[in-house]
Parts: sequence; structure tokens; C-alpha cells
Amino acid sequence: MNPQEFCTHRAAPAGSSLYYAALFHSVPERRVLHTCFAFLEEIRRDLVSATDPTATGRRLLWWREELEEVRMTTSAHPLMVELRALPVAPASIAGCLEPSVIAGLEELAGWQPESDAQWRAHCRSLQAGVWQLASRACSTAGGAEVTDRIGTIAALSGQLQQVLELAPRTSAGRCPLPHALLQSHGLDTSAGAALLSNPVLPVALTGTLSDLRAGLLQCAEPGTGSFQALPLFCRVLHLINLALCEKMLRQPERLLTERMALTPLRKLWIAWRLRH
Repeated sequence: MNPQEFCTHRAAPAGSSLYYAALFHSVPERRVLHTCFAFLEEIRRDLVSATDPTATGRRLLWWREELEEVRMTTSAHPLMVELRALPVAPASIAGCLEPSVIAGLEELAGWQPESDAQWRAHCRSLQAGVWQLASRACSTAGGAEVTDRIGTIAALSGQLQQVLELAPRTSAGRCPLPHALLQSHGLDTSAGAALLSNPVLPVALTGTLSDLRAGLLQCAEPGTGSFQALPLFCRVLHLINLALCEKMLRQPERLLTERMALTPLRKLWIAWRLRH
């Protein structure tokens, strides 16, 4: 498997959301998207599967070292080979991706958001730099408003992803839901895996998903014009997330027992509709 295939396999396997989000981009742009999101996928996998925070923390620190300019220009890791092929200066690549590593280390250290605002800010730190780097590497034009909108959409995407991963994250002692939300429903924030069997949890999830849906709808509002200014992959991923959030909202209890996703045909329809 060559470096390009490694990134595609990591970030955009057939049927995945990014596979369809990148489908109508040019071949060079698809390579850029797969590379940037492969880095985010590496961080995400480490956080979800971490049974030993110390060992996972060492791996995240290794990624941080790999992003240093000297290491990036010599690293043999397939992801780093692809990153240095991006049409962006190494220092800018590191500046965009390092916040993801730092946010990951915060999670491993036991950080839990107190409020929804803190949770969204954390997810923005975790994801926004990757989305913004991908947009820049695809030569997407846009000023501060577009860059900020990409960051907001990335934050919402991160929150939705963490809700999808609620069961494994909570079982590992890192429930992503805000402390205040859980307490307002009388849920024990230190219950760990036992929290997943509490019949009140789906009620709390309904409120969270409703808030996420409202945020996703606001960002997709066509009247402002800023949504159409976003790169195609951002718009496709965002509308896939919106459709998925609405599906989750109809049956929040399923999140605790199974992996929820849209069908590939639904994702293809969203991508095709936005492209044309």
C-alpha cells in the first residue's frame, strides 16, 4: 500500500461520508482531502480505542513531534509523506494540525466539558484546523467569514461524531456530553459504562441532538450566501451530518447499542444534488 492508498483507506473507504464528499472534486483535490482527513482519523481512532491513556498519549505526542518542520521533511510514515506533498508550507500544516493533537491530549487527561459551549469549543480545536487546511490546500478562495464558517461546521461535525461514539467513549470513562447536561437530568457523571444503561440518558440525548440539529440548520441557511461560498466537500459533509442528526433524533436510544449511519445511496444523492 503506497502513501496515497494509505490515506484513502484511512479517511475515505468506499461508502464513507468523505468518499462521497470528495467524489466530485478533481483527482488532485481528492488526494488533498484524503490526506488531511486521514490525520484527523488517526487522532479519532486513538481517542475512541484508548484503553491505556498513557500509551495513547505517547502516540499523540509522537504525532506532534512528526509535525515539526525538520521531522516532516524526512519522515517515512505514509501520512507524513502525503502531508509534505500538499501545496502548503510545512509550518502552516503544523499550525493547522497541532491543535487536534493538543485537544486529544486534553481528552486523555480526563477533561470533560462543563457546558455545550465548552464542548463545541473543544471540538472546534479538534477538527477546525484539518477542515481549514483541506480547504486551503484545495485552493478555496474566501476571507475570514468563510474560514470562520468552516470552523463552525467542523465543530458541529466533531460534536456529532462524539455522540455517535458515545458508547465506547463512555465505557472508557470519557463521556463527551457536557457535565451540566448530565446533572440536569440527574445522571451520575462518574458512572462510567453504567451510565449507558440509565433509561434517562436517551432523554438527555434528545435535547443534545435537537441543539445540534438547530446549529446544523443555521449553518446551512442559504439566505446568508456564505454556505454556497464553502468548498463542495464542506457542504456535502455538512448536509450528510444534518440528515444523520435527524435520523438519530428519531431514535436516540439506538445510539447506545448500534452504529447509526446513512445509506451510501443517500450520501450519493446529497453529493450529486449539491454538485449539480
